[in-house]
Amino acid sequence: MKIKIKVPDHIAVFLKENPNVGRLIIAKKFNCGDKIARNYAAIGQMMNEVGDLDDIIEDDELKKCKVATEYSPGQSGSITVTGLDLSDRFSEEGAIERAQRVAKINKKEWTAGKIKIGHWDTSLKLRKRTGDAPHEYEDVPYPITHWSVSIELVPNKAQPIYEAFEELLKTAPILAAPLVPIHIPTLDPRTAGEMIPNDAHFIKFGWGKETMAGNMDLSIIEKQFIDATDANLNKIAMFNPSLIYYVIGNDLMHTENIMAETPKGKNHLDTGDTRFQKGAEGCLKSLIISVDRASQVAPLELLWIPGNHDYHASWWLSVCLKMRYENHKHIKIDNGPSPKKARLWGDLLVGWIHDGSSGRENRAINMLPQFWPKEWGESRYRELHTGHKHKTEVTKFKPVFTVGGAVIRQCAGLTTLDFWHADNLWTDAVPACESFLWDKEDGISAWFNQNIDYLK
Repeated sequence: MKIKIKVPDHIAVFLKENPNVGRLIIAKKFNCGDKIARNYAAIGQMMNEVGDLDDIIEDDELKKCKVATEYSPGQSGSITVTGLDLSDRFSEEGAIERAQRVAKINKKEWTAGKIKIGHWDTSLKLRKRTGDAPHEYEDVPYPITHWSVSIELVPNKAQPIYEAFEELLKTAPILAAPLVPIHIPTLDPRTAGEMIPNDAHFIKFGWGKETMAGNMDLSIIEKQFIDATDANLNKIAMFNPSLIYYVIGNDLMHTENIMAETPKGKNHLDTGDTRFQKGAEGCLKSLIISVDRASQVAPLELLWIPGNHDYHASWWLSVCLKMRYENHKHIKIDNGPSPKKARLWGDLLVGWIHDGSSGRENRAINMLPQFWPKEWGESRYRELHTGHKHKTEVTKFKPVFTVGGAVIRQCAGLTTLDFWHADNLWTDAVPACESFLWDKEDGISAWFNQNIDYLK
């Protein structure tokens, strides 16, 4: 096969004078892209190896790699990539990734099976002038390698998240005992409660011998979640609140899907049970048990606040809860798409987001007057309750655009350490579940805390 290369005259002269020049210098000097610069650099090396090329005949440009794909949705598929490239050739290490990228393969639907990588050598002929007459030339051979990468595509057996939760929607009404008719005592109209079981991380795996912070798996967190919320509920119940705000989400689930990775960073996570559906069902069952018990103390409003681990997973769980309680006159659920929520209780305004740390405190506080200006104007006490850091912190700020102070409460998390946190020395958190008592005139009037000992 003969391939003849087109190079502009001024570039050909430069390459002739600088046959070993690198691609970065070429790209900067001639303002061209990286791939073109790589090809020019390779041509310069050819000139150095085969001798003086007075004339590079203009004919065809280098042929790009050819990609052939064949799919049978959900059954089988393959990618075959063939071609040649003067400098950026397929290597065994990068062939799989590049082939999938070139073929635009959806990695969530397909995974690589058997892989075959082959190559063969041919000669590329460059014409070298031997005189001024048209027929005075000779073909100078230059070896080139062709590459072939064949990848068998295997359907990803991971059940899509929406299918998993469609099954949960069917089973949600039977995951817990039938609802008992609510039996509410005399309620104090000035008082409300807040249950905020943050950062439970259902399905997370922690090995006590490795982390020195106790074991954690699905069965352990199910028990800890119910015990901790029960303890806080018993403390709130002594004050007969007329309403309880129950905050759900905030990294309720440790993993977003069966791939055991975070939604944005795609970080691989330690999970005690790789069966995502089982973990989601255990989480939903624990929520239902806790919500049913809380509904015997006071009317509830459930507020969905997504975390960075479970943005979609926790929303689907909130949908399951909304379906179960849609006809319950004492339970309301706000799982609207906004990741931030706020409520006004007399003189107290409380907002919720998952992460208000790492230099974002002022911006987080200022969202309250921005999105809830009426409630901000009617309040005397303002607070923002957050999760994410797995520990308790309280910081006071003077908002930039408002008069008066506001409090950011960094609330504790129920989870214990996994290997990643232990290895990176994020070991200053004390596992706990928090709750609060609200007063219409005095703001936050009480704080309740239930520490969790995973070393027992």
